[in-house]
Amino acid sequence: MPDAELTGRHSGLSNLFDDCVGLRSDNRLVLVIESTHETYYDRDVAATVADAARARGARVRCIPAPVVEAPTDLPSHFLKAISNADHTVFLARLGDQLRFDALPGDGCKTMCYTLDGDLLASPFATLPYQAMVQLADELESILGSSQRWRIRCPLGTDVSGQSVATDWQRSPDAGSMKRFPIMTFRPVSASSMDGRVALSRWLIGTGSRLYRPYALNLSSVVFARVEQGRIVGFEGKSTDVNAIKAHYEQVAKRYGLNRDRVHSWHVGLNPGTFYRGSPEADLMRWGGIAFGAPRYLHFHTCGDEAPGEICWSVFDATVEVDGKALWRDGAFQFTQHDRFSRLSAAYPALSEAYAHARTDIGV
Repeated sequence: MPDAELTGRHSGLSNLFDDCVGLRSDNRLVLVIESTHETYYDRDVAATVADAARARGARVRCIPAPVVEAPTDLPSHFLKAISNADHTVFLARLGDQLRFDALPGDGCKTMCYTLDGDLLASPFATLPYQAMVQLADELESILGSSQRWRIRCPLGTDVSGQSVATDWQRSPDAGSMKRFPIMTFRPVSASSMDGRVALSRWLIGTGSRLYRPYALNLSSVVFARVEQGRIVGFEGKSTDVNAIKAHYEQVAKRYGLNRDRVHSWHVGLNPGTFYRGSPEADLMRWGGIAFGAPRYLHFHTCGDEAPGEICWSVFDATVEVDGKALWRDGAFQFTQHDRFSRLSAAYPALSEAYAHARTDIGV
């Protein structure tokens, strides 16, 4: 392994264990890993993380992630294992399914998005964890105290809504799960949203439940019309519109969901996010990492609780809050804000990372 990659991995692991998890010698650590036949994570990641934890004196137990359709299906032996741990780190997509759920035990739970060694060794994982926590807090503060927001994209998306304090306070937080690295901020309520959203490429699941088909490919751009946070119609090529309607009907009926609800939205925040390969080859894996990219905004739909079950993907969006752009054409504009300047003075790596933000997410 080249020296630069080895140094990067050490930095990423330190960021994970020392700054995020808070792992200490003699702590009981449960690593939830994929079964050997799964390919969501590269094979060597779990071994690398486990070795680093043992080197810190932790008592490490690796357990395979149960494959469940919904969080309510978790087996009792799995819940007991994480309940007894000081720390649980998920190196399996199950962690994403559980990200809005309360889990048993007083120990820290962390969903780790480093799907392979390249991500672990890159700024995606090495950018100081506390810097990104504070950055997300700053954005949430601005969004929570604002009056209105507006989202547009090159394909014709144009929606806006009112930022209501009570909506923001009720907005779902991270539940009992930390995320490493920081990928985005808390979802913004879409309860007052009006306008239209350009749906392109696909509809995909939100990672909450593993239903089939998980994705619906689109052959053209379809516009979803939204009034006060409810879908009131779709406009576009009839075959795509009919397929979308059937997909919503199937998913909503299966889980007893509010089919027409647009629950919330947020944008990627991690400038080091990248994805190699074709998204279409594995849209579940792509969606599980690309949502951290500043180029990617997504809406949670189909359901009254976050994160819903059907995700709308919007690329290269412009997001304005009280008339000021925080993202423009997919580029993070908050770097020009005084709050960012103060934060980057404490964490110089922030400015460097955003100055060289990755844009290669497969689209």
